[in-house]
Amino acid sequence: MIRPLARLAIYLLLCLLGRTVMGHPFDGDGTGPPRAGSSNVQAYLYMEPYTCRVECLVWMPAVLGMLNLPPGTEMVLPDAVKQQVLEKARVEAAPWCALRIDGLEVKPERQGLEILKGMPGNSDQIKPDEAVAVMDTMLGMSWEFHAPANVGQVELEWRGFRGEVQVIPVTVIYGPTMEAGIFLTPKAPSSVWKNEGRIPPAPPLAQVPMVDAVWVNLPVALLISGVVVLIALVWIWRSPGKGMARVLKPSAFAAIVCVGAWTFAPHKWSARLSPGKTPTQEEAGKILDALLRNTYRAFDQSSESAIYDVLARSVHGPLLEKLYLQTVRALTLEGMDGTRVKVTDMAVNIDRVLPQQDGFIAEGQWTAVGTVGHWGHMHQRINRYTARLTLEPIGNAWKITGLEVLEERRM
Repeated sequence: MIRPLARLAIYLLLCLLGRTVMGHPFDGDGTGPPRAGSSNVQAYLYMEPYTCRVECLVWMPAVLGMLNLPPGTEMVLPDAVKQQVLEKARVEAAPWCALRIDGLEVKPERQGLEILKGMPGNSDQIKPDEAVAVMDTMLGMSWEFHAPANVGQVELEWRGFRGEVQVIPVTVIYGPTMEAGIFLTPKAPSSVWKNEGRIPPAPPLAQVPMVDAVWVNLPVALLISGVVVLIALVWIWRSPGKGMARVLKPSAFAAIVCVGAWTFAPHKWSARLSPGKTPTQEEAGKILDALLRNTYRAFDQSSESAIYDVLARSVHGPLLEKLYLQTVRALTLEGMDGTRVKVTDMAVNIDRVLPQQDGFIAEGQWTAVGTVGHWGHMHQRINRYTARLTLEPIGNAWKITGLEVLEERRM
């Protein structure tokens, strides 16, 4: 491998011989002059249930021109220029991308910027203090939009034609499929992509085994009526009067309260009559497999409120917010735009089950496997956790109420 100083010397030599011999990373070969029709840009439209994401990579020399920044005389991209590019792009590039889902323009939920090295489909982050040539860098821009579970069509419009960027090639990515062939120009700045059943549907929530116990459900109004009748009987018994006068007031009181209870208290009161047996390791594994799968399914949603709504089906109490933040951190790719991995598979292995009041504690491991498309290529992430989880019956459903992660490993 060529050392950084030697590589820099080669770039300086090439610069002296003539700029036309410089490599053009968007041509995919990294050597020779730009090919005819090189656009200096590549865009991607990622389609998923609940989320649409647009990503755009622009060659750094073209970015400097688009943002009216001086091209500079240094071969290596200085840190000061990186900051200038990011600060200016954060303001100017925000409105460059517009998206209409099923005919309605939507605003981005999240936007991101990142300076990368490499080429489209084979990019990487720049390490701190790493010297990278201007010719080898790109500006990555992303816009993420909330979408319904089933998208009919998406219209992508580019509003940022500037300088050398006059043609935007777009690749549509859904599931494992990549479709190229869309080109946006100032004369035709938008294009419509129709789903027609091509986007894989979101996996359904897993069925969680019910709590094995005997429950009693009574109307609240019935309980109130019983207490009121008892009070009325005691009132009559202790009343000094005789005849109808003795029972009139207590009876009227009981009748009014009972009518009000049955009118305004329609809810039911539930109670567990038997504690139920502690699940076996196999039973606990099935319960946790369903709850953890549904926990990850919650993050298929794009809005925070929708994530919390689905997450609350598996998690209860103060753990809800804590687990939300932990899972966001675990699923988010390193970088500046907050792109999240989608968990596609997982496995649970329970080593021990301990009784805990009405519920139980499960000790064991689970492994989550996820993938995400980003900057034109796929990332895979495998996380393994060793933990103690506390489960309790909330209503007639099992929910996770406690979590102690003993070890977290990225495979």
